Amino acid sequence: MDLIDYFQPQSVFDPMEGSGTTSAVCFDLNVACEGRDLQSGFDLLSSPLPDRQFDLNLLASPYWPGHQYTNHPNDFSHAKTEEDFLVGCSTGSND
Repeated sequence: MDLIDYFQPQSVFDPMEGSGTTSAVCFDLNVACEGRDLQSGFDLLSSPLPDRQFDLNLLASPYWPGHQYTNHPNDFSHAKTEEDFLVGCSTGSND
């Protein structure tokens, strides 16, 4: 996470924290971090964002094909084709 080291933020928000790499790096650099993820019930497409500002917002966008993370309808990791994945990511719909 060279971006955290480069920008030197005091606070970071990661709305797709996945395995928690951003939080771990922030911990090591003594930077406040708030992470959310679909696996813990936070859906970036429909959940409210935090009521505070952060110096830096980081996210690793979804990728395909990959590991299926959840069965949530907005989890595009289980799209059957690349076209389904790209349409879902651009429209916010997995239908």
